Amino acid sequence: MDNPDIDYMQPTSESELKDQLEDILSGIISTLDIYDVIDNGSTYDIINLKNSNMLYEDINLKIVANIIASALNTGEEVNQSSIDKVLETEKYAVSKMVEVKIYEELTESSDNFDRLTIYETKLTEAEHKSAKAVDKLLHHCHLLISV
Repeated sequence: MDNPDIDYMQPTSESELKDQLEDILSGIISTLDIYDVIDNGSTYDIINLKNSNMLYEDINLKIVANIIASALNTGEEVNQSSIDKVLETEKYAVSKMVEVKIYEELTESSDNFDRLTIYETKLTEAEHKSAKAVDKLLHHCHLLISV
């Protein structure tokens, strides 16, 4: 299965997620210019510009890649397990956003009442899981910059 194009997904929490992640990013003061984010078209990588080593690959959300790169550019020691937790949580949150989008589309296109009821129930469950995943992602991003 190809990587989902999450730029076109509009779950109710995505704009809030972006705003909150940008707030986190604005709170990071970069003193180094060593780590940069590379756009691969559908994912993002973080590279060390001094030695061209790829540190992290296949990050789905650009803002998450920017937060990690900015945290690394502070010059402070960054806890690797905190970065791993952010990346793990980001992948889970994106999967829940995709799930919401799938059930939204199924709900909109269904002409069978029984299936529509099932899709609406699944959509509600997916929205709840997505909201929890977004909250968890925000929490781990805050932990990353507060360590």
